[in-house]
Amino acid sequence: MVGSSLYSTAGSKDLKNEALGSYRGLCLLYGKAFCLLLGLFFLLSGSLFAQGARPKVEPVDKYILIQKGGKKRTAMRYRVGEELTYKLKGEPFFVTDRIVNIQADLIEMRENILTLERIEAVDISQKDTRNQTISNLSTVAIGGGLLFLGAESVNQLNQEGRLSISRGVWISSAAMIAAGIGIRQLKTTTVPIGKAYKMQLILIYEDDPTL
Repeated sequence: MVGSSLYSTAGSKDLKNEALGSYRGLCLLYGKAFCLLLGLFFLLSGSLFAQGARPKVEPVDKYILIQKGGKKRTAMRYRVGEELTYKLKGEPFFVTDRIVNIQADLIEMRENILTLERIEAVDISQKDTRNQTISNLSTVAIGGGLLFLGAESVNQLNQEGRLSISRGVWISSAAMIAAGIGIRQLKTTTVPIGKAYKMQLILIYEDDPTL
């Protein structure tokens, strides 16, 4: 009986020691996990604080780019403060409004906020430099025809004392004036935004030494 009692007591002590060891192991494991989570918390908090404390970087230049394919000579840029004449999808008319701000995904106008997906066409008559060249050629042709007609009229008055213009002068002057009017029709006024002409919002940032 005494032997059985001693064996039982020793077994109980072993169980207690084993349970105590398991408890200590769990405490150590949970302690390590807690320390790890606490470290991650402080690490993330510091990173978020650093990002929040970093000053907002503004673009050094921003503009709306309208370009046909990859042709640089067709590139037209609209910047903040300029007027943009556009037509929205589903609308039958064009609207002229002033650009207030340009962001990465939208255009802030004085009277509206636009996304590129909403714009169907843009009036580029005042922006396309080729239109100015065409206007100059048209003006020269029309002016040349009128000048030729006027010079012939003055010449006839001086020589004959009466206004008399020959058929050849009429034909030449009319041809020059008609050519000038025809050239003016070559001006591009509106372009559809889509496959041929692309519209992009360009924001250019200066290299930030703090990054």
